[in-house]
Amino acid sequence: RAEILPLTAALRPESARRAARTAELLREASLILDEKVALVFGHSTSWSRSELRAQSGLILGSGLRRSAARVLGERLGDRLSSRLIDAAVRAIRDDSTEPREFQWPGGLIVRVTAGRVEMTR
Repeated sequence: RAEILPLTAALRPESARRAARTAELLREASLILDEKVALVFGHSTSWSRSELRAQSGLILGSGLRRSAARVLGERLGDRLSSRLIDAAVRAIRDDSTEPREFQWPGGLIVRVTAGRVEMTR
């Protein structure tokens, strides 16, 4: 790092400013995401499937992950993989009316029915 940063600055003098600006934009995007997730998911554990289907995959994945952490009262970290989240997001967004149930770490169950998405322990 001690060698790379000065070399990068010599080759691209604006790199430090651009990196700082990118970090600022990412922080702002994270705040916007947090606000949207809070608006869509609130503090509930049951949601209208049609309302969730109108959201982007990013909002759905973030909302499910944050809701799971809230229900379990802990950070899930790597225990809640993208594979688990993505399967539930696909079920929410698809056209099937068949009920599906997803077993997540910590004894968490995500149910997707024709009209509802529910998270229980």
